[in-house]
Amino acid sequence: SENQQLRALTKFNKSPAFPAGDRPVVARVIVRSPTDWFARVEIDEGSSSGIRVDQPVIADGALAGKVTSVSGHAAQVTLLTDSSSGVGGMVAGKSVLGIVQTGSGGEAGADDLQLSYISQRGAINVGNMVVTSGTVSLPSQVNSLFPPGIPIGQISKVDPEERQLYGRVHLMPFVDMRGLQIVEVLTKGGGRS
Repeated sequence: SENQQLRALTKFNKSPAFPAGDRPVVARVIVRSPTDWFARVEIDEGSSSGIRVDQPVIADGALAGKVTSVSGHAAQVTLLTDSSSGVGGMVAGKSVLGIVQTGSGGEAGADDLQLSYISQRGAINVGNMVVTSGTVSLPSQVNSLFPPGIPIGQISKVDPEERQLYGRVHLMPFVDMRGLQIVEVLTKGGGRS
């Protein structure tokens, strides 16, 4: 419900995962794509509130996506579940880095993402949390637009053969992409909340 989503945002804003120096702008989802309903949404806040392209969008206390276009009083958000999305992620508490993206061809759907291009050794278990990696120099493909430590999801499947052959494991996003009503854009000040 809308109240639960607002409580989750308030909890995130008070947590250690909230990026220092960022200012949250709360917005409502006003339009969903009729064909890609878990790929893109439009929100009712825009540049007049300090929202800019590439800013992180939070829902349910976790990363939902990023701003991809902005007008004065609205913005388009591309969700993590869109086939064009990819964000640098890491397994919390471990030095295992990768790219969080949808399954091959973007067919995974709203509740199955992959942590791909994992090159490091290390135990990854079902239940491990994945967070944004922040800007990391090596490997270069995991550089992130977002600050480190924003929750993304939880490892839901580890197939040893798939990990060895393709360097990937599966995760379930913390955000219910189908039920988005209220989101928060992390701006660098200048906006109103």
